[in-house]
Amino acid sequence: MLEKIMQVITEKYPEATDVVCWKFWKSIRNLPRSYRGGLYISHVGYLLLLNDSNSISVMSVDSSEDEPAYIGTLIEEIKKYPQLYNLRVTRESPVERFHKAAPDAWTNVMQVMKSRFPDVVEKAVFAAWSQLRVDHFENRLAARNLKGKLDFLNSTFTVRRSRIPSPSSEEEESKGTSVTSASTTRPGVKPTFTVRRSRIPSEESMSEENDESDHGSTFTAQGYPGKKNGEEYIDALIDEMKKHPQLCSVNLSGNTPLKKLKIASPEAWESVMQALKNCFFDMTEERVFASWRMLRVQHFKNRLATKNLGKLDFLNDVVMAVEGSNEKDSNQGEESDDLNVISTPTTRPGRNPEFMGALIDEMKKYPDLYCVRLGLNTSVDAFYKAASDDWKNLMQAIRNHFPEVFEERVFACWRLLRVKHFGNRLAARNRGKLDFLNGIVQTRAAVESDDSSEDSDAEESLSPTKKRESLFRTYGDEAVNLLLAEVAKYPDVYTIIVSTGTKFRRFREAVPSSWTEIMQAMECEYPGIREKTVFSAWKYLRYRWSMGVLPRKHSEKLFFLDPLEEAPLRSRERSSDDSDESDRSTYVSNTFSSRSNIF
Repeated sequence: MLEKIMQVITEKYPEATDVVCWKFWKSIRNLPRSYRGGLYISHVGYLLLLNDSNSISVMSVDSSEDEPAYIGTLIEEIKKYPQLYNLRVTRESPVERFHKAAPDAWTNVMQVMKSRFPDVVEKAVFAAWSQLRVDHFENRLAARNLKGKLDFLNSTFTVRRSRIPSPSSEEEESKGTSVTSASTTRPGVKPTFTVRRSRIPSEESMSEENDESDHGSTFTAQGYPGKKNGEEYIDALIDEMKKHPQLCSVNLSGNTPLKKLKIASPEAWESVMQALKNCFFDMTEERVFASWRMLRVQHFKNRLATKNLGKLDFLNDVVMAVEGSNEKDSNQGEESDDLNVISTPTTRPGRNPEFMGALIDEMKKYPDLYCVRLGLNTSVDAFYKAASDDWKNLMQAIRNHFPEVFEERVFACWRLLRVKHFGNRLAARNRGKLDFLNGIVQTRAAVESDDSSEDSDAEESLSPTKKRESLFRTYGDEAVNLLLAEVAKYPDVYTIIVSTGTKFRRFREAVPSSWTEIMQAMECEYPGIREKTVFSAWKYLRYRWSMGVLPRKHSEKLFFLDPLEEAPLRSRERSSDDSDESDRSTYVSNTFSSRSNIF
């Protein structure tokens, strides 16, 4: 067999040797599978079948002169089917992509190709087209004498135009050819394509595509939601999720992982993914889950886009049915008939004065509920842990007047009212209605989540409107003078650089012994003074001094910080003028011993 091959080669190319032919064949045979059928597509397309079948069918094209006819026929046939040439393929793409996207169109193409080239291989034809498509968008068709033959592919993208279009680009656009970029027309510069994915244009919209804005549209038909989720994809996702209440009833937040939905019902989730992949085969589980999670959260927060309003109303019935099945009270049978007639609230409960008034009136009856401290991230589980029976009774009373609401929205409204009350941010129509909360013990942890872990031992204030304890305002100038006198004795304390974000716990851990001595001196003069009050005063003075914005009446008492490298310029100038250390010591002694009114 090898002798026959070499005989044919030497008859046409007498200078060819066995070694040269062997090296050439080995280089082609060892090509990765994704690259087979590229440059020598008309000759070695049969290599694509070596890993699939032992019966190898070769193409009828046996000379380089026949390649233009083969490629030309392929281009002309693909050009007839936008659903094929609009599909983004690469060298690694499988031929099954055409089978799923447009099986009828691909069958017609293969029938024409086999009529002209009887021994043609399907995978070789697909590899040839994918290579042509890649070469077109990388401007490599000129080397194959095919420049301009695939310009119809430019209509598949919405191109980012240059700020000032050139006259040549306007002429080309009038002919139906899109210009990729102003930089692509420069001589000697390799063209770069900066494009956005666009939806596949229909026959009616292709004529209007050039008149659209430059913001780009969504590539919905191929399952690429991009920055704006395609309407077809969103509608298909909603329709599939509607068929599986066990998935819709799973509560999701912005940080919920995918495994929570899979654990709830793996069979239902697999069914949803299978249905979506039939239409949007490039979809991944993570992308589908992120889209559903976003839609569900936006629905329950009344933030859905206008085009999606009303599409997720079925979630209200699902959630209400789940809540009803969990209730163990004796009226469960009587209320079960009403679950089928629940409708979506026409307005937000938080904007309904009647609803807010009823909620406040009912909440007054249950001290175990309104005494529960709530933050913006607290969930309804806090009520179930504190007083589940009271919460169920309250929900039953609310639903007697407002059957369309469910517990998540009721809890969210109360949580917002409570947080705004203690933050003095209540709306004018609600001011004074929550005064019954003023008598409860309230800590700052409910409104200052940043310091919640450090305020476990903080004193509780009886009034939420009471101002924070301050060394300057509560204890006066003498306490400030004593603090500065004590800090001046401990260089390991005043050399620590502090900022507005410095936490007291970390500061105390850095200098435990020195800080203990300072607090003992402060507590001897001011029993009951809090450590955080002393620390806040020192942090304020130290930080503003280092920034050079502390008033002179304060900065003069921080002279012991002047030798530090971070000292402001004016402090260093003052320290150079005051060279007499004895005068400085006398000044310090007189200042702190007298505890004069400095601040």
